[in-house]
Amino acid sequence: MKQANKEEMYSYISQLYNLPDGIISIQLKEILFDFASRLDRTENLYIFAGQLSRYVNVEITALTYRSPKELVDLSRYLISLAENRRMADMGLSKY
Repeated sequence: MKQANKEEMYSYISQLYNLPDGIISIQLKEILFDFASRLDRTENLYIFAGQLSRYVNVEITALTYRSPKELVDLSRYLISLAENRRMADMGLSKY
């Protein structure tokens, strides 16, 4: 099970944000910047990850097979956090 970690999440966000222009949409870059700036102030990383995953999933859907590896990696990380949270909510594991 994946534990939520601010440094790891920031690493995934920054790798995606630092891609050259034109690989991901300008809107997603702005959203990533906003989320990265709020990351230090957030208390519940699982809720934060759920909010970010909405935008990441929209971008993956738009790019389809052209999605960069960094976008797919961030998506997988966010999905694993969501699965971990669901398991903890059911009492099957801890965060």
